Amino acid sequence: CKQYLGLPPYGKISASTSWPYRRHASCQPEDGYLMSNKGWCSRKRYKNDQWLEFDLGHPSIVTSLITKGRGDTIQDQWVTKYKVSFSNDTRLWVYYKDKAQIEPKEFAANNDRDSERIHFLNEPFFARFVRLHPTEWHNHVSMRAAILGCPHQGSCFPGYFRVNSEAQCVENMAYKKQTWTNDRNRRQQQNNAVGELKFRSARETNGDPSLAVDGLEESLDWSKCAT
Repeated sequence: CKQYLGLPPYGKISASTSWPYRRHASCQPEDGYLMSNKGWCSRKRYKNDQWLEFDLGHPSIVTSLITKGRGDTIQDQWVTKYKVSFSNDTRLWVYYKDKAQIEPKEFAANNDRDSERIHFLNEPFFARFVRLHPTEWHNHVSMRAAILGCPHQGSCFPGYFRVNSEAQCVENMAYKKQTWTNDRNRRQQQNNAVGELKFRSARETNGDPSLAVDGLEESLDWSKCAT
């Protein structure tokens, strides 16, 4: 149970804020992976409400955490202390606590930008989303990190699937979404309410049979499809 979790293409990484993007610069959420030679940097320098979030792709057992400082600046930047929260739906978050603790555990992090600091959890937890919340830092909220644990084995949970027997479980974006076919000639419709755009049949353009999925609650950047 010491494998890297949430690595691309099955996992994703995001953050509360990040330093404005510049070409060939770092500080973006994806720069926060441990193997990066850069680092994630928050936009807000003196705020302790920042976080770096790992989407593991499928709920997994998390057993340990690794952190490093930012690696591509002449200024020394790293996190010295942080807390951890986790969730399975991004709505309900629980802060990590050791057994019999009342307050969330605060982890000691780094004292330079290149050394790795690892923590083996006394109470491993099961989750899909993991957030690291820096509470103290040196010069700026900047870090690289990794989540370690046990990748999910066996059948995928409801709402997940494998594209082949060798692949990891990935989220089914169409799970429990409204669907329809183009058995009738339908037009693309857009509600008067702002942003309520639904996908409709393309029959009026090419006449071919099709299946549509209502992606209202999702950002419109679906990049993969499997049937």
